[in-house]
Amino acid sequence: APYLHLETSPVERLRVTAGLRYDYARYALENRFAAGPMTGGYYQPADTAVDFSRLSPKLGVTWALTPVSHLFASYNQGFRTPSENQLFRAGASAAAQVDAALALKPILAEQFEAGIRGNLDGWQYEAVAYLLNKQDDLLGQRDASGVTVQTNNGSTRHKGVELGLGRQLAAQWRLDAAASYAVHRYVDWVGSGFDYSGKEVEAAPRVMSNVRVSWTPRRGTFAQLEWVHLGSYYLEASNQLGKYPGHDLFNLRVTQAI
Repeated sequence: APYLHLETSPVERLRVTAGLRYDYARYALENRFAAGPMTGGYYQPADTAVDFSRLSPKLGVTWALTPVSHLFASYNQGFRTPSENQLFRAGASAAAQVDAALALKPILAEQFEAGIRGNLDGWQYEAVAYLLNKQDDLLGQRDASGVTVQTNNGSTRHKGVELGLGRQLAAQWRLDAAASYAVHRYVDWVGSGFDYSGKEVEAAPRVMSNVRVSWTPRRGTFAQLEWVHLGSYYLEASNQLGKYPGHDLFNLRVTQAI
């Protein structure tokens, strides 16, 4: 995966970054079973290889409001290949199902992001809004023979805001906090006997946050108290069986150099 990166400042307060990444992946199957149908209706694929490649761009801009605060925005693409288990499905009942698995496409992702970061009277802060779209996601479908096969039929949308804040309160004390609010939703998610389009993705809370108080009384000694909050989320993709209510977790960490 070679990557080309460029940075330039056309004016003093503006920084532009651009990137182009080329990904190449190749899966090669060597099957020690003979290709074709087996006892019980199973079908073994022949020795084969599958190749994936893609050019993925990235663009970012940063504008200096002051020497210690900046506006920024970015756009990038990414992709993920199917796994070897999804591509080479020994056990499918017909050659057509094996060929369909070998024809799977990569999952594509496209993300937009904008925000501000800086320092105000000793407080380090960052606020970011983002939108992530995924398409050609893999989901199971039953074909005419009743066998479940993987297909590139899914798409999802993920959007939210993330906030971060931190400050050195005194020589020995520091406070840090972070929070996020996001909605993860199926846009097009239709399979055999289900349609989750428009539903929220299961096990994906809208709210997450944490607060950390750190104490360093002397060199080599460190203690931190952290509060982690995880918001509620749906238990399954139909959004019909209720929500997990969320939880709070408190962590105490102490390190001592000897």
